[in-house]
Amino acid sequence: MEISSKKKYVFSELVHNVDDPNQLLAYAIYKAEKQAKATTLKASGKSCAEIKADLQIFHDVVAGSAGIQDGFHLKAKQVAQALVNDIKDAIRKDSKNDFIERVEQLIKTERPWWMSVLSFIGEGLKGVLASIVFIVLFSGIYALTLSKENRKSFIGAVGKTIQDTVYGKLPVIDNYRDVLKNESVGNQS
Repeated sequence: MEISSKKKYVFSELVHNVDDPNQLLAYAIYKAEKQAKATTLKASGKSCAEIKADLQIFHDVVAGSAGIQDGFHLKAKQVAQALVNDIKDAIRKDSKNDFIERVEQLIKTERPWWMSVLSFIGEGLKGVLASIVFIVLFSGIYALTLSKENRKSFIGAVGKTIQDTVYGKLPVIDNYRDVLKNESVGNQS
């Protein structure tokens, strides 16, 4: 049995493709175990030379054993899967919280039907009040240009216009009804 004199590096044995995160993770796990071994040896009172020798043995065993290397790759896959599961759980939790927050916002902005009716009526009243203000404002400006005699008849016309606005007179329909009334009165005579 011939022992290979060529030095093996654990990195080269564990990482065949530097773009594969599982292989890089396997090497990181090896380094963590090596560090833990060094800490344990130091705590047990071993000298630096003894620690270095024991770590070299650990290195050579890992570098020369495909089974141990497969164990590091298996641990790397388990760590990666746990990481993926943690990320999925965090995304699910965030998604669930986001969904709950959006539903709560929707509930806050939703109004009962009677509020919509009141809002509709309020909008209608705003339109009527705006029309009245417009009529009064511009009628007042126009009245300033009239003589005193013409102003009295003009103010009466403005009052009738405001009254028609408030009571919802529809000029085309109301004028048509007036014409029909006048025709029926004329036909009866």
